Amino acid sequence: LHDELGQALTAIQMNLSIIEKKLPGIYKSDGLLETIKETKKYTETMSGQLQYLSRKLRPPMLDVLGLIPALKSHVNGINKRTEMNIVIESEDCEQRFLPDIEINLFRIIQESLHNIVKHSNAKNARVMLKKVNEGLQLKIEDDGIGLARSKVEKSIGSDTGIGIMGMQERVSDLGGTFEIISDEGGGTSILVEIPLKSASIG
Repeated sequence: LHDELGQALTAIQMNLSIIEKKLPGIYKSDGLLETIKETKKYTETMSGQLQYLSRKLRPPMLDVLGLIPALKSHVNGINKRTEMNIVIESEDCEQRFLPDIEINLFRIIQESLHNIVKHSNAKNARVMLKKVNEGLQLKIEDDGIGLARSKVEKSIGSDTGIGIMGMQERVSDLGGTFEIISDEGGGTSILVEIPLKSASIG
């Protein structure tokens, strides 16, 4: 996004600047010059939005510091913006993993926490990540209103279901398993297990 579209937007801005400078005086009084300036502002806005989206798609902290620090930063942001108390617990996960492992786990946790904040009425949530044998085990739980089993099944394809399907696809791409455990009034847990094999990179 940043490389391809960013360069295209820069080229558009440069071309507009050239047109603006070379525009004959006869056209500068009929609104055309203002249209060019307005279009330049639109491209500047789009460039800013593109940079924001690029950072959201793959947070720089994830590349620089790794999964756990990036998650802690994300959770700290949620705790500051909401009245929830979210904690992260990790065991044997301080090392770096392959980029696909890190970004997919980050997005799964991000989507889960988004759903908890938006739908669960929970006060507390916990994210637990640990190495187990030849894989990683992730558990995300909250003390919210929960869902009846029928509602968990029906949620596929709904507002939250789109996110659930996305999480399932990410886990499947990693060769893992995905499960939602929820009882109405008893909170919700999401369980993910993925094989590591040779996924650790240091």
